[in-house]
Amino acid sequence: MLNVSFFLLWLLIMTQLYSRTQEEANKIVGYVHEIWNEYSEKENKDDRMRHLQLISVAFMNNKLCFTAGKLFCLDATFTHMVIGAVLTYVVILIQFDF
Repeated sequence: MLNVSFFLLWLLIMTQLYSRTQEEANKIVGYVHEIWNEYSEKENKDDRMRHLQLISVAFMNNKLCFTAGKLFCLDATFTHMVIGAVLTYVVILIQFDF
């Protein structure tokens, strides 16, 4: 039982870390867009401005997501899915009086 609880605790901690990392990494879109807006108001637009625009579009189209074999994202929704599956299994076991 201790091994199972240790694994579940480890899983919760890791998915929380993955979720926070994804949120912070996906905030970069806003930061790059703010920089682009600040410099786009100026008259001279050079290659750096076009490069910032391309980076912003690339970050908007490619969100960071840690996956398990590219099957599902390891984030808070995964944690909720695991908890729901475990609770459903426990309810079924209780109904069968195991």
